[in-house]
Amino acid sequence: MQLKNGRCDRDHHKRNADVDEKDLFRHVGHYAQTRCVKPRAKMGGITVKQYDSGEILIGKGFPFTNSLQDIKCYAREISGTLAPNIKYFRYVGKKIELPKNKPFYIDKVQFSVECRNKRNTLIYTNAFATFPKKKVARHQQNSAFTKDNQFSISILVLDSTSRNQFYRHAPKTLKFMKENGFKILWGYNKVADNSAVNLMPILTGMTIGPAFDYPGRVVPLNLTFLERDLLNRKWEKELFIKRVKELGYTTMWNDDIMVTKLGLFSYGLFKGFLRPPADFYFRPFYSYLYSKKNARFHCVEGELASRRYLKLWKNFALKFRNHSHFGFTFLTALTHDDPAAVGLLDPDIYHSLEDLKKSGGFENTIHIIMGDHGHRIRSIQKTYTGRLEERMPLFSIRFPKRFKKLYPEKVRKLEENQNRLVSNYDIHQTLHEVLFGDLNTKTRGTSLFQDIPLNRTCTDILIPQNHCTCMEKVEDTSKVRAKHNIATKIDALLSDYINSTTSEMPCVHNYTFNRIPTIKILSMNPLARFGVRFIKNLIEFKFQKKYRTPADNEIYLLETTGNMNATTVHNNFVLNFTSRFSYNRLTGDVFLEIDPFITLSSTNCKIYILKDLCKCQ
Repeated sequence: MQLKNGRCDRDHHKRNADVDEKDLFRHVGHYAQTRCVKPRAKMGGITVKQYDSGEILIGKGFPFTNSLQDIKCYAREISGTLAPNIKYFRYVGKKIELPKNKPFYIDKVQFSVECRNKRNTLIYTNAFATFPKKKVARHQQNSAFTKDNQFSISILVLDSTSRNQFYRHAPKTLKFMKENGFKILWGYNKVADNSAVNLMPILTGMTIGPAFDYPGRVVPLNLTFLERDLLNRKWEKELFIKRVKELGYTTMWNDDIMVTKLGLFSYGLFKGFLRPPADFYFRPFYSYLYSKKNARFHCVEGELASRRYLKLWKNFALKFRNHSHFGFTFLTALTHDDPAAVGLLDPDIYHSLEDLKKSGGFENTIHIIMGDHGHRIRSIQKTYTGRLEERMPLFSIRFPKRFKKLYPEKVRKLEENQNRLVSNYDIHQTLHEVLFGDLNTKTRGTSLFQDIPLNRTCTDILIPQNHCTCMEKVEDTSKVRAKHNIATKIDALLSDYINSTTSEMPCVHNYTFNRIPTIKILSMNPLARFGVRFIKNLIEFKFQKKYRTPADNEIYLLETTGNMNATTVHNNFVLNFTSRFSYNRLTGDVFLEIDPFITLSSTNCKIYILKDLCKCQ
């Protein structure tokens, strides 16, 4: 993808950054395990456990063996956290005394459990959320599938998680996803800076204005929620989670708010929701944990808090696996400040997906696992690769077998579009087509089930230049060091690639290869490399001298072309090569980014990488 005045003129199987780029070396670490220590001072040996079924057990905690005889525990429903009092949960109804040493249900969506000893000292407090049997049964009755082409949607958003971060830190989940039909988008480019402005276009098709407007306005005003629209709550009416209620879907809004004054669409000009946006709305549960249990430090009663939040995502999908539902889960606190923290959830996401698969949770539901944007906090985001990753969040999607059987052409198109430049508006149109059978005419974007042009531009899909990851041509090549012998290194890498690939292709008898001498040099646009996020940052950008042009960047993208004549068992082929290399101008390192993109001359056989040539026999 090459950018000219904010425009990309090509995209062909380009990877924007390798997960192990050398400029990340000092900034990437991994956590081996969590160390959540259970508080002992007032516990008196008591343990309160919630099972996946929703049952609660109050028992003795091992190795402490204090008697529970003089301890009394009570449950009380919690609610509230609606505008204008989004920060505060409230108690509802009377306290219910709880049994000990035997599992029990509480027929409430969210509730607190508090225990006191014989001196009336509070020795335990916690909040729980679940899916009560009666409410689940009622919603199951009202959310039966009414059409053969109706599907549920489950969205799991991991805050500040780029595609490359996920590849680095979630290997177990990634392996499962690849083996079970998840499609990962390689050209997905965010459209704005933080969570709300990136998730709003996906969930409504609109953005929040005024949009970034340098060097010219990108998002038309008719696609923008202005201040008056936020205050009069026009945005609420456009949310998918509101609109699918008209279709009979059961809904869940599971938003990890991180602190009581935040939460998605609850900060800044947003004032939160006047009424619960979903049938299962868990903000009171989170408000309790963050105000009373210091959940911002990630551990609650000896357990990683985010694991509990993740269970709500899984259990909702399981409870309604045979009924139409729309679930939105946004995990924030754990991954927001730390690019490695997603690794702590890797085993849990993996096992959750396994449970969903074994229990039929994949049969009727389209599952999406994604990031809202890449990491924006720690030092990694200031590197060249970090700037790219910040702008290229994770997006993966899995379709049920029933969907693929009904719409094989749509799935094929999406697979074809995995390497194309796409934005949040395209995701919106794709989900809109799944849910409502058509496109949203109020907004932009192209469904991933349709043709995505190869010559797409950031401007076409409403990506401002400061967030655009398309490459600009390096006009001043004086900083390309002659001593690095770039051409020699490229020839050696191509020779190694072709030799090693053809050695495993029995159909190829011999070949000749010729590289065109011209090397095109590309790099990130200066606004993105410097890290401009808002209009107010432009003054700072204009007065800095480090990144004035793409030539100032540390890493360049080198593009070469060539042709190969290959003799196979039955045919002679002419292959046109386009190869891309990463070049670090400071160290001289050059490596092949991804398999060269090829096209065949004088044949109708379509392949894109060399190793597939034998399919054209």
